[in-house]
This record gives sequence, C-alpha cells and structure tokens, in this order.
Amino acid sequence: MDRSSEQQIEEFRAIPEPSVTAIEQLMVRYQQADEIATRSLIEQLSPQLYRFFAAQLGNPDEASDMLQDAWLRIHRARH
Repeated sequence: MDRSSEQQIEEFRAIPEPSVTAIEQLMVRYQQADEIATRSLIEQLSPQLYRFFAAQLGNPDEASDMLQDAWLRIHRARH
C-alpha cells in the first residue's frame, strides 16, 4: 500500500510541535549521551524537520534523505 507524497506530508503536518523548554532539556541530556533523551529528541523533532525539508524540496523521498542526513550530522557534531 503506497501513500501519496501529499498524504505523507499531511500526516506530518498534523503532529503538534513540542515546547522549546522540553527540547532544551532533551538537548542537555542528549549531550550527556542519554539514550532515552536521544530517542525522544528524534521522535519529537523529526516531524518538524521533515515538514521543513518537504516544503523546501517538494519531494518526500528527498525530504526523508535530508532528515536522515541532518540527524547524522547532529550526532557526529556531538562526538
């Protein structure tokens, strides 16, 4: 069952944005290599990042690739 590009983007638009304070707290814990914080940070910020990339690129597959690349860069910068 394939979902259209527009359906994928609409699903991500429906996800509410997390609060800045919560993200800041997760970032501190992420920098301390907290696995739960890392997972939570990725789960909370990925929809926003995906929406941004999808809007800029207009292609869900490219947006997914950019999202993965962004997280890899963030991870590498921490180490």
